[in-house]
Amino acid sequence: MRRNDLLWFEDVSAVNEPVLSFPVIGRISMRQFFILGVAGMASYGLFSSTHAPASAVPISAGALLALVRPKVATTEWMLYSALLFFGRRLGRMLFTTRPRAPRIPAGKARNPEAARIIILADPSRPFRFRTRLVGRSGRPAATRKATVFLDDTKVDSLVTDDNGVLESAIVPGAAGRRMITVYVEGQNEPAFSESIEIRTG
Repeated sequence: MRRNDLLWFEDVSAVNEPVLSFPVIGRISMRQFFILGVAGMASYGLFSSTHAPASAVPISAGALLALVRPKVATTEWMLYSALLFFGRRLGRMLFTTRPRAPRIPAGKARNPEAARIIILADPSRPFRFRTRLVGRSGRPAATRKATVFLDDTKVDSLVTDDNGVLESAIVPGAAGRRMITVYVEGQNEPAFSESIEIRTG
């Protein structure tokens, strides 16, 4: 038969040691005496003012907290932990709101700090740039004259098709971060702006 050793941990202190002796309930600690005393005074006050059976509720709750001895911790500490746990969950449910993603117009960069990574074998060779431009009303910028810039350098001038799509060949020249900007005729702000990062591989 295999031998099992059981380790038992208790909070040994002057407050939790049974130092008081009573005829009916036996030996109790200062903590138990304090809980029973407060609960007894609350029940006595309720009974003196109302004479209702509900005045026995405080002393019953006090007896439950003081005399029932759980195996893990004191009863009041377990109740406090449970209330704290459910209170935090309720607070998260009431006061936590899901952040809404900002609405970004079509043709705009989703994040100005982020850069689209483009891997080229030779940065001196052109790559095909293709995008669809949308006007302020949400309709495609069809058959509109557009100008494509790489950083501050004009690289192409062309006309969009019936769906607002344009295609251009861009030569980055060297690896690094660049900004592609497209302007449409008759519009001051760019119709398209996106940061790209050229990498060689």
